[in-house]
Amino acid sequence: MDFIDILIYVSYGLVGIALVLAIILPLISAFSNPQSLVRGAIGVIALAVVFGVAFAISGDEVTEVYARFNVGPELSQFVGATLTMMYLLIVITLLGVFFTEFKKVFSR
Repeated sequence: MDFIDILIYVSYGLVGIALVLAIILPLISAFSNPQSLVRGAIGVIALAVVFGVAFAISGDEVTEVYARFNVGPELSQFVGATLTMMYLLIVITLLGVFFTEFKKVFSR
């Protein structure tokens, strides 16, 4: 068991290093190319807008099943918004794929 315990801690360390590098390296790249920061910000804002729309249309009902797990109206609405956002993003992605394929077919 000792060897497995050591490997678990090594894997924690590697995940930590990967997390730090995943944050630092894009920042270094962004400072060398500021235009990429604008594009990234547009993507984050678009996701925030989609989440806002999903949050606005999701309900805050608490059923008996939710009540057994101490889920209140706020958490119920947040979970509903997250699911609705996922559904919206799937639809947007599929529309984008179909649009791109039709554009390829008709541009030939």
